[in-house]
Amino acid sequence: MKYNVFCLAVVVLFLTSCVNKVSSIKQDIDLKLEADMGYLLMGVDSNVSMKDVDIVGQSNIRLSSEDLRPGTQYILIDLQAGDYQFESIKLNSIFEVELVEGYWNFNVRPSGISYIGHLDVKADTFFLHQFTRTNVELTNRSSEALQFMETEFPNILSKRTMYYEGPGKDPFLRFMQEENINE
Repeated sequence: MKYNVFCLAVVVLFLTSCVNKVSSIKQDIDLKLEADMGYLLMGVDSNVSMKDVDIVGQSNIRLSSEDLRPGTQYILIDLQAGDYQFESIKLNSIFEVELVEGYWNFNVRPSGISYIGHLDVKADTFFLHQFTRTNVELTNRSSEALQFMETEFPNILSKRTMYYEGPGKDPFLRFMQEENINE
């Protein structure tokens, strides 16, 4: 029994040490990405501070509390292209959101901007930040994301194609970019 607990602790320690902490891009400078790299764009809309969000796939990354403040913001990072999934969403040191498998999967396209949706976190809290009810979902706000990129990162957007890669299908971004090309 003690051996199993020890092995589990070693595996957890190993897995958490393989996660790279990343931070959102702040300047509108299109990086010279390798052929197998792309951009990940995610909105965050939360009424609470979150401790961290772990995403696993081609690269394992951790979004920290620095990018997960209350309010609405966007996270734009360069990432190896491929399939990913949300591994965990931790609101604090104690409370971790249970994630439904399959819903939290997404793809980062090579050389493109993959918008995966807005991480909407609404939590009711009481004494000492204990949570009574939490609603967490990934919602599609493609028009807002496109407007954000046009305003904050027009240089990057002008050189890349933006795709919706979150839950469900949405041709809006492709349609808007085709309209811009035809003008």
